[in-house]
Amino acid sequence: MKFIRFDLGKVDAGKTVQVTLSGSVANVRLINSKNIYEYEHGHDYESIGGLVEKALIDIKIPSKDHWFIVIDKEGLRGVDGKIDSTVKVL
Repeated sequence: MKFIRFDLGKVDAGKTVQVTLSGSVANVRLINSKNIYEYEHGHDYESIGGLVEKALIDIKIPSKDHWFIVIDKEGLRGVDGKIDSTVKVL
């Protein structure tokens, strides 16, 4: 599975992550350090987020942890093209 991974590092609860997409719809997932290995190796994992069809989304960090944003097209049929993305912690 191909994906784009952004390592946010340690982030405090209540902060907001702003994700900007262009080029295609995609899945955007906020995944903590406990679950990133599981995601990358195709195992069951927990995440926040899902299908994103708009250019800009905000995701609130639920707890202090080491966080990652992962962008992929898993399960999306007929969705082609490159995904350009930027991620900022506000």
